[in-house]
Amino acid sequence: MTAFHSTIEVAAFYSTVEVTAIYSTVEVTAFYSTVEVTAFSSTVEVTAFCSTVEVTAFYSTVKVTAFYSTVEVTAFCSTVEVTAFCSTVEVTAFYSTVEGDGLLFDFYRQGDGLLFDFFTVRVTAFYLTFSPSGRRPSICLL
Repeated sequence: MTAFHSTIEVAAFYSTVEVTAIYSTVEVTAFYSTVEVTAFSSTVEVTAFCSTVEVTAFYSTVKVTAFYSTVEVTAFCSTVEVTAFCSTVEVTAFYSTVEGDGLLFDFYRQGDGLLFDFFTVRVTAFYLTFSPSGRRPSICLL
């Protein structure tokens, strides 16, 4: 762990956690997981169970909750919130808000055709607000 003018709080059980933080607040809770966080002037909160989570955040707020999942978040001047269960989720956000509470299950109910063989979702957002709950996405889904 590397910290410069930062607050880092880690609770790890049978996990590997690596944190690099500059002018940031990082909180990680990991069980049987691998978590890597790089943060600059950001707030990052990760809760992982049997998962792999990688977060790179610059001037952003990122919250990830992952169960049996792989989550990768890259955020620049953005707010990103992702909840994943038995899923693979990749989020790249620039000057955007991406809220993914129940992300995959909302997609499933909306029938957007985004469930590929055990839930793989990739979201790329530029200067946009995206929330899958209650409305269709107005972003580029790759």
